[in-house]
Order: sequence, then C-alpha cells, then structure tokens
Amino acid sequence: MIQNLSEICNFIMMLFLPFTVWQVLIGLFGLIKNKPIPQAKGQFKFAVLICAKDEQAVIGNLIDSINRQNYNRDNYTVFVVADNCKDQTAKEAAKYGAIVLERFNHSQIGKGYAMKWAIDIINDQYEDCFDAFTVFDADNLADQNFLLHTNDALQNGADITQGYRDTKNPYDSTISGCYSIYWLILMRFFHCARRNLGLSCMVGGTGFAFKSSLVKNGFSSKTLTEDVEFSLHQILKGKKIFPVKSAVFYDEQPTELRQSLTQRLRWLSGGVQCASYILPSIRKYSTRQPLKFLGHISRMDSIIYMLSNLIMPIATIIGALSLITTLMLAPGMWLVVLKDNLITVLMFYAALTGIGALTLMLEKKPVLKYMRSILFFPVFTITFALLSVAAIMPRKVEWKAIEHTCVKEISEIANIP
Repeated sequence: MIQNLSEICNFIMMLFLPFTVWQVLIGLFGLIKNKPIPQAKGQFKFAVLICAKDEQAVIGNLIDSINRQNYNRDNYTVFVVADNCKDQTAKEAAKYGAIVLERFNHSQIGKGYAMKWAIDIINDQYEDCFDAFTVFDADNLADQNFLLHTNDALQNGADITQGYRDTKNPYDSTISGCYSIYWLILMRFFHCARRNLGLSCMVGGTGFAFKSSLVKNGFSSKTLTEDVEFSLHQILKGKKIFPVKSAVFYDEQPTELRQSLTQRLRWLSGGVQCASYILPSIRKYSTRQPLKFLGHISRMDSIIYMLSNLIMPIATIIGALSLITTLMLAPGMWLVVLKDNLITVLMFYAALTGIGALTLMLEKKPVLKYMRSILFFPVFTITFALLSVAAIMPRKVEWKAIEHTCVKEISEIANIP
C-alpha cells in the first residue's frame, strides 16, 4: 500500500514538471533587454484612479507626485475613491486637487468593488472624456515620467500596461527587502521575459493602465485579486498587456512577517478563485474558433498561469507525502534519505539566493544593502508554497487593509525637485 502511494506521488510530481520547465524557459528571456517603446505623437487623456481606505497619512504625497508629471496637465484628472473611510482621507485628497468620490458600502468590501463603482460613475458622468485609466494604490508615489511612458505604450500596441514597481522602503526590514526582490524578479523574469517573446504579461494590483474602451460596459470583479482576474479575462479576449520599465512607481511593502503572510494568503486565495471562475468559462472564448484559440500562445500561457494556482498547493502536499512514504519504506535509512533531501534543499536555497542577487545586479541595486533579505529570500519563497495549501482550504478570506507608515515625498526617493 505504502509502495503504491509512493509511486503515485512520484508519478504526479512528474506530471507537474512541464509546467516548471515552461516557466523556466520563458524566464530565461528576461536576461534580454526589452526593445524601447517608440515615442507617441499625441497624448491620451487619463483618468487616474486611486482607491483609498483610511489613507490620510500617505494620499497627499501620491497626488502631489501625480501633479508633478511631465505631462500636459489638461490631459489627466485624478479621482480618489474614499472607500468606507473613517479618517480625513477625502479632505486630504481634495486639498491636493483630486476629485473625491466617497463610497460607503459595508457589505461589498475591497478594491475590486471600489473600482467597479468608481468606473461606472466616471463612465456615466464623463462619457467619452478619457482615453485610458491608470490605477494606483494610495501608498504609491509616481515617477514624473510615469504617464508619459505609459502613454507611449498604449499608443504603440498595448491595450494594458504594467509599470515598473520599485520599493519605497526596501531597507526598513528583512521582509520589505524580500518583497522588493520579489517584485524585481517578477518584472524581469515574468513580465519583461514575456514581452520579449511577444506574449502578454499580467498586471500586479497597482501602477497599471488600460484603454477606457476595455471597461466601456463596466469593470467586473468577483474575486479577491481583481488585477489577476482583469488580466486573465483580457488576455483570453486577445488583448495585449505590456510591461513598461520606464514607467516607474514606488510602492510601500509590509515590514512584518504576520502582515506579509496575511497579504500573500489573500493573493493566493484570489488566484484559486480566479481559476475556479475563469477556467470553466474558457469554453465561451474558444467555441467559435477552437484551433485559433489554442494557437494563441498568450492564451495558453494564461491558462498555465491559472493552473499554477492549483498545481502549487497540490505539488506541496504531494511532495510532503512523497517524503513521508519514502521514510516509511526505508525505516533504517532515515539518515540517508534526510541527507539526500537536505542536499536538495541546500541546492534550492543556493539557487534562490543566487537569483535574488543576480536580479539586484541586473537592476543596478546595491546588493550589499539587501544582504539580509537575499539570505532570507528562499524562506520567503517557501512560505508561498505553504500558504498555497491554506488557500485551497474552504474558508472565508476577506480583504484587510495594511497600515502604511512610510510617509515620503517623491523628491525624497527619485531626486525630483
């Protein structure tokens, strides 16, 4: 019985191997620089959308950074959704010139609901005034050329763009440093690698933009991760998502492990929700021209991404069962088995620390300042696998605000006068 279970576990793990190989092969193209995006001849009109819940401390600095854009001021308008706020977020946003939309809904809580509500209002009250939306979180800061370079991409083939996420507080703690490394790896080896291959990337919650025509009939969100859900739907429709490395913005990262675990569990739970919602609906995208649909590599890549939300927890469980059954089959060989697995773990640890250090060097970051985070990064990564198991468990996971304490102006980070 145990022997059969061990063989089944090993067979299942082998089935997951192609998914890993796919991601690794694509990731290698992240070593190549993206081609520069041509300068656009004109300027789109942007609706800059910021969803904020009790963000009085940081909202002003974000709007100030947007007001400093190297972009015609008549071509963008800042909207702030003060979502169920109990502080002075609305008043602070208005002081910096934003149009404030106050929302009070205690049954539909979360950014996805707030975005849907705000986009409906903007579409209704401003009709076809805006060519595109760009979305920020309240704790962000935008580089002065963010809109300029986003506009270039949207007018040169992109339907949706993802900006370059840098970190406001990379040295505040080991955890915030790990987040910084994680986002840099994601940008180079996931987003930019796919652009080099002509594939679509995904948007990552903030610092992204999209043509207003995509939400002419409204913005839909059913999951905890509205960004992933939006990306997947648009890719399946054949839309193009570009990463734009020159569209830089700065994002505050959690500094405590408990905050980090809560946030990442929400991400992973949202990923599972997306898979459960979208995978069954693929039929409607592929019914008319199934061969053409299957031949669209970006669509297939997005399906693999969705499946990874289910594969990760299953692989984690199967891997643990495989180790247990191996130990049970060889009770007198525990030390040998553990030694072999220890060697695998050390190789995995070395690979992840190496990737972290390499990414920092490629992105021209001060590697020595990140040393604690580089050494802890494999542990940070492993927790994703453990949290993925919790994410598939039947439980209610709700959006929870993370307190922001890094109060900086854009001039303190980007040397903007």
